[in-house]
Amino acid sequence: MTPRRPVRNAHLTHAAATSYLSASPAVFPLRVAGPVMAPAAFVPAPVRLPVSNGRVSLGHVAATQGRRPHFFGEGVPASSHGPARVVGAPQMVAPPPRRREPSSRDTVPIGDVAADERERLEANLSGGVVPGVDSPPPPEEEMAEYDSRRFSEANPPPPLSMKDSMDLWIENILVLYGDKEPRDTVPVAEGEVSDLMGGPFFLALHRCFKQYGPIYKLAFGPKVFIVVNDPVVCRHILRERSILYDKGVLSEILEPIMGKGLIPADYETWKTRRRAIVPGFHSAWLEFMTGMFGYCTDGLSEKLDGLIAADDGNAPVVEMETEYSSLALDIIGKAVFNYDFKSTQTESPVIKAVYRTLREAEYRSTFLFPYWKFEPLNWIVPRQRQFRRDMKLVNDTLRKLIDEAQHGKQSTELDDLKRRDYENVSDPSMLRFLVDLRGESTTNQQLRDDLMTMLIAGHETTAAVLTWATYELVQRPDIYARVRAEVDAVMGDRQSPPTFEDVKSLNLTRRVLAESLRMYPEPPLLIRRLLADDTLPGGEIGKPTNLKRGTDVFICVYSMHRSPALWEEPDMFNPDRWLKPFSNPGVDGWSGYNPPAPNRASLYPNEVNADFAFLPFGGGSRKCVGDQFAMLESTVAFATLVRRFDFSLGCAPSEVGVDTGATIHTKGGMPIRVRKRGEWDELNEASAKLAQQ
Repeated sequence: MTPRRPVRNAHLTHAAATSYLSASPAVFPLRVAGPVMAPAAFVPAPVRLPVSNGRVSLGHVAATQGRRPHFFGEGVPASSHGPARVVGAPQMVAPPPRRREPSSRDTVPIGDVAADERERLEANLSGGVVPGVDSPPPPEEEMAEYDSRRFSEANPPPPLSMKDSMDLWIENILVLYGDKEPRDTVPVAEGEVSDLMGGPFFLALHRCFKQYGPIYKLAFGPKVFIVVNDPVVCRHILRERSILYDKGVLSEILEPIMGKGLIPADYETWKTRRRAIVPGFHSAWLEFMTGMFGYCTDGLSEKLDGLIAADDGNAPVVEMETEYSSLALDIIGKAVFNYDFKSTQTESPVIKAVYRTLREAEYRSTFLFPYWKFEPLNWIVPRQRQFRRDMKLVNDTLRKLIDEAQHGKQSTELDDLKRRDYENVSDPSMLRFLVDLRGESTTNQQLRDDLMTMLIAGHETTAAVLTWATYELVQRPDIYARVRAEVDAVMGDRQSPPTFEDVKSLNLTRRVLAESLRMYPEPPLLIRRLLADDTLPGGEIGKPTNLKRGTDVFICVYSMHRSPALWEEPDMFNPDRWLKPFSNPGVDGWSGYNPPAPNRASLYPNEVNADFAFLPFGGGSRKCVGDQFAMLESTVAFATLVRRFDFSLGCAPSEVGVDTGATIHTKGGMPIRVRKRGEWDELNEASAKLAQQ
């Protein structure tokens, strides 16, 4: 997109840029018809970026590192939920912003730049100085106001002000439309916003990734987003310098729903609440929850048995994404606040309100402009009026449960809570734990925010991973047969659900779920906002990137999980990839993937094993606190269903479209043909071949 009044053949000064913004606050409109996945982006045209105008072609950089550059016209891989959508070169709706005049540094070959940098580093090292480690920082009075070296966990950077945002917008205008030198050489992805309307936002970013490489910019007038698909940079943002980044626009979207829950909370609130919530996921509670997971899955199994019987023993086609969603809601209701939604059997007004609230959270994630913050619209727009009614019903239900828990409060030390006999307590929920924990004093409103956050986050991830694991597994009868054989070997003739110890032995089953999370990460996009000036490490592109305070950063987990620089055959479903190490010296600073030790407590290969190339639950200090809970829940449910039923796809794989919100959903559901175990001939043949090996 381009400005309504593009600046052409003119040099902008800081004062002129300020005047330009002040005179026309809506000078950079998003002219689209209908909702667009937001924040929206320029989609690239299929051309190489020249080494000019201060912007280096990452296609060339990738090629010099042994990585074949990909181009927009190649489309999305066929394994990405159907036939590839090949998109031609988008036409600019108006001439692009004028770039600054070339300077002498634009003509320096990439090799010479690398050589100069290498000589500088060698000179430092020969003198026994390691920049950033041995070199002492300058005195504080010589640092810039928002120099990242000023800040630490004990002294976090201050929140953004309106002035900070205006300063950043002015700088972006001067770089894109004037002759100001850019802070970096990151390429700008260009194209039409209309290209985003043909599919989910993360797939549009994936097309940009194929052309522009592991780091690039999306520019909308004065608003610029940095998109990152590099594990070294992700490690820097999420772990090494996480104090410099907050949740940014994500907090603005989720705050009306989750309040100050762990996901949207500011740093101080997050630090306090995490300290209280994390101990609740202790091993004794998780072990007890394993039985509850099986109990809830048995309810779904009974429903599927009933559907088969109603179809005269045939194989009915069931929309399993909906069934998995109901199962996950039942589990999270019982585990978090001891409430039985019974959503696999019926739909109450509370359940309908919860689902509409979940959909509204996803809907809001598709908008760049938070229109719901304007109070009059909440009374005018029908969707917002419905949202207010739903939130009131959900909040009234949660407050009632919190009041009941507070009424029966029994203040208890943490160690005693961990030793509770959960088999013989009437309320084993997380809410009960938080209320009874001695020394934990919080308001009912904060408890409500905690519960709502766990309800949404815990429900969405589990439903999505079960849906996509089923989708991939039914297309691979050979792997399906191995999973079924493993479940039989571990559980034997027992009719009871898997135990905590069983789950530890279901290695292939857990790898199938991990592979599903790699191919369909939940969520596919992480959002951060920089609160201090920072320099990102080089990683795959080999050059640092300077960012200004206020910059919004997208981590496209989907693209990183499917990067050929980080994974062998990244678009292939292969659960056995987690058994062997993988590395790539071309990604500077990346340690590669190393399989977890067999006796490791974690139920999946996490971001540490993959050195931040695999982020199924985020990473660093703000990683999801319920990762082990989600993997345990998914494994129990998947193994239980595999043991009792044969699933096959009820349509062609290409007919299963993809949509997105908080997580990756199907476009129109996941139709699965459900049979009693042993009635799918193709799977029986695969099992017979496996037995002969």
